[in-house]
Amino acid sequence: MTESMVLLLERVSKAFLAKSELGLREAANDAIAQAAFENDSKKAEIAVISYSLGKLLSKAHFQRSKNWPRVADSILREINEAVSLARSDEFGLLEKKLSSVVSTVAKVDFEFGNYWQNLIEKARVKQASSAYALGLSLSQACGLTCCDKQALFNYIGFTKMHEETPVLKNISERVDRLKELLAEKKP
Repeated sequence: MTESMVLLLERVSKAFLAKSELGLREAANDAIAQAAFENDSKKAEIAVISYSLGKLLSKAHFQRSKNWPRVADSILREINEAVSLARSDEFGLLEKKLSSVVSTVAKVDFEFGNYWQNLIEKARVKQASSAYALGLSLSQACGLTCCDKQALFNYIGFTKMHEETPVLKNISERVDRLKELLAEKKP
């Protein structure tokens, strides 16, 4: 688990440094998939962070701000500190650091954002929706990402994800596949 956590955080750091929205979205997708399969709230938080950072990069008014370089450096420094904590298996401190990154992103969004719903809430709902699409129940997806259940209901009602992803396997086949994935990750 430690190695995959480090790899995820390193991907987020590299993608943010490279200003790669696509890289951040891909890292978020991989993080939420791992979080769903492993029921890992820290990986879910990494998915929320990565998705949020991708959204920040997609908004030109954030990057045009004179404060953006300082803010981006601060976020990158915190992510790199999280990488170090994950490497040293300091999961209690890592959890606090991930919370700190979320708080920083929320603060940036509040100061520079143009919308009433904050970016972190949207990211939590989006990642919960992805976890739901991967087979978690609504309650499990909400619990994993700390999102509001009603917000998730509303989001799922407006998306077509469930229509686009045909169910090709029954529950026992999905559980077997999950067991295979987890077995592959063990050293």
